[in-house]
Amino acid sequence: MNYDEFIKLIYDSSHEDWIREVNISFSTMNEWSFGQKPPAFTIEGHQVSGEVDFLEPNSHSTIAIYKPNIAVAMAWGADSESYQFDWVKQFPNETASIFLLDFLFHGILIKRIHIVAVDEGRYYIPAPNFAPLYITKEQYKIGKLLNDMYGNDFQRGLSLGRIAQAL
Repeated sequence: MNYDEFIKLIYDSSHEDWIREVNISFSTMNEWSFGQKPPAFTIEGHQVSGEVDFLEPNSHSTIAIYKPNIAVAMAWGADSESYQFDWVKQFPNETASIFLLDFLFHGILIKRIHIVAVDEGRYYIPAPNFAPLYITKEQYKIGKLLNDMYGNDFQRGLSLGRIAQAL
């Protein structure tokens, strides 16, 4: 499978093609919840008050496996942090966070995008482009797929955020 075939497979898939596992979290160096290795993670170095650096895993909280080919997966939730832009204020709850969504093939990172969780996680919107506020056709496909997995109305989320879809 080449890159273009992989991306087309993702874009053309339906939420029904995926099995989603949630709350996969790091507990100790040798033990993961569900008794499995993490779906995808990075090791980050941190410094504490000028003392010795230490390494800390940064893992995704959710993984989805593509049922027709289990070598294909999506993992998301890592690097979650607060997100504050004016367009988020259009939602009933103005709290938002941004996190990574990784596309994996045999556990190897193929593509990475940023997703914004808005309105208390009611909608997952690919980080939009600005001036004017819009998402691409590809971002739309990914956003729709992710929201369908949760039963969210992606189109309503775009409408509330006043986000256009590029043709």
